[in-house]
Amino acid sequence: MSFAPRSVVLRRWQAEWEQWAGGPEAAAGLARWACDPLLAAHTGSVVAVLAACGRDLTAPVDEADAVLAALVRRARAGDLAAARVALERLMPALTGQARRRCGRRGVSFDQLLVELVGSAWIVIRCYPVERRPVKVAANLVRDAVGLAVGYVPMVDRLTAPAGLTPLPSPPGAEGVGVVASAGAVGGSGAVGELFAVLVDGRAAGIPAERLRVLADLGVLGLSQREAAARAGVSERAVRVRRDVAVGALRGALVPVGAVAS
Repeated sequence: MSFAPRSVVLRRWQAEWEQWAGGPEAAAGLARWACDPLLAAHTGSVVAVLAACGRDLTAPVDEADAVLAALVRRARAGDLAAARVALERLMPALTGQARRRCGRRGVSFDQLLVELVGSAWIVIRCYPVERRPVKVAANLVRDAVGLAVGYVPMVDRLTAPAGLTPLPSPPGAEGVGVVASAGAVGGSGAVGELFAVLVDGRAAGIPAERLRVLADLGVLGLSQREAAARAGVSERAVRVRRDVAVGALRGALVPVGAVAS
């Protein structure tokens, strides 16, 4: 007998996962991964891959880390099936975070879970696996929570790469603003990877002004108070703008059907 969650979002997610796991996108992913030395042994089914990357708690931690890192590496290269399995791997932890934090944020469990899932998808896309190859699941969850609720890791707050201050748009270049040049940051490190996601969001049509709050918090490392002073608004307004920006990125970058609504 299968477990039926009380949450509407979790029930929909469970049903969508089961349907996806038996569908053509998952089958195509398994065929691709059969040539990957870290994934090949587990490609009998998507469930086997999921178990190997840590959903099976008896899997050796180092091996599970390596399998999840391989999936994330593929997800960063555009393999959406790999990203979907990585996201499913994180669902128990994301569910726990939503349950613990929803009351403090004054939102429903379902609402916060959707927000965390969308943030996790973005984090999976930009996770610097070469620099942070261990404790991958824990790091992904922590980064997803940070993106959703505003925590900025100290290592990022102490990093202020040159050339990231929002720039005025040159003539003929509409509102590039915060994403003026990906080359300004380079591709290495969590800050640079977040910047790359903001570039993707801008390319997908999200206005630069909407993304700027995430650049202030996550790229420049400002606190919410500092970001509020910079923009001349309240800290609550910064939190609202952050939530709107995360929602916009989720809508632009998360595949249709990946987040139950």
